[in-house]
Amino acid sequence: MSVVKPLPSGSAGNPVKRLIDRISRDRVDWKYRADTAGVIQMDELDVPSPNAKFAYCYRGTLGWVIRLFLRQLPLADKPFDFVDFGSGKGRALLVASEFPFVSVTGVEFCESLHEVAVKNLARLPARQNQAGRVTSVLGDATEFALPQRDLVTYFYNPFGPPVLDAVAERLIAHRHSGFDVYVIYINPRHRDVFERSGKFETVFVHEKGLIYRVNA
Repeated sequence: MSVVKPLPSGSAGNPVKRLIDRISRDRVDWKYRADTAGVIQMDELDVPSPNAKFAYCYRGTLGWVIRLFLRQLPLADKPFDFVDFGSGKGRALLVASEFPFVSVTGVEFCESLHEVAVKNLARLPARQNQAGRVTSVLGDATEFALPQRDLVTYFYNPFGPPVLDAVAERLIAHRHSGFDVYVIYINPRHRDVFERSGKFETVFVHEKGLIYRVNA
């Protein structure tokens, strides 16, 4: 088992930085008394996975952005599962718990971020986490077993190729198995990974990102 490296305190000795961090905290943190704020670079984390070199820094998506994108999806039409790849401290999971997903799962390969997410999810009201439907999984995105159900997947620029290529191929395979698959991609720095296959149809565009639907 890897040793969990403590998350950097960042503003511990700087009162001005502490004040700025407090003001900039997302309303999701205030609502759930959670800790999802901050920017943490990969070199500040201890991740033994060889895929760490393809990952980007931790930063939580603003809550209003997550809600805006989720409201574009046909969630009332049939049951979906939600999977956040590179879920970090779990902010998107907290927001997704407000929507009628069968399950809400975060996949995070950094143990220290995952442990923070577990603590944050424990603060959810019981009505939003019935039967433990909201979870954080410690694991690699390329190895995570996709739920055998229609999916909404979420990416806040967590990693680049070749990890993103591998996950995209698995989403295509999932669609070929007969499931609907949507991809929310925030800060889409590598949208070419999805678009060059011809299998990802753009169904919503916003300055913060876009939504794809995987074609059969």
